[in-house]
Amino acid sequence: MEGFGSSYGWNAGGWQQITPGSSNINEINGSSSNVIPIGEAGVSNPFMGDVPIDPLQKRRAANRQYSETYRRKKQDHVQQLEHLEQSLNVNISDHTPQLGYHRGIESHYNAEGNSLAQTFYTMTSNYEYVEAEIDTYATQLKDQKLMHEVYEALKPEMKKYQGK
Repeated sequence: MEGFGSSYGWNAGGWQQITPGSSNINEINGSSSNVIPIGEAGVSNPFMGDVPIDPLQKRRAANRQYSETYRRKKQDHVQQLEHLEQSLNVNISDHTPQLGYHRGIESHYNAEGNSLAQTFYTMTSNYEYVEAEIDTYATQLKDQKLMHEVYEALKPEMKKYQGK
């Protein structure tokens, strides 16, 4: 049986190749007899209703099923990632001009914020200076009031001594 990788089936007459044009597995050579399909490399194909009996065949069938499932999941995952990449690229291309605009606005606001911070620092420094001057003037005023009170208290006695 050369070319065993292609599809073969068992018919009452023996092994027969399934032609690519056959739409139904039971239509091999015009026969409608019970045909059991065989997978690649002589392993039973559990997808066509054949249950393998040999443990080696069981393992091969399970491995084949797992491999097919794995390949399908892997292909689906790759397609999802490609779709995600495309949508992200669209998002990036849509938002790149907006990003440049917003970065320009941000730099403007940063410059204005720095200017306001400098103004605040200057005003705070000036306020502290003025507050210190006010404290100095308040102290001087207290001293002068105290001196005036002392002068007023001593004024009658000073008149006593002036008249002598």
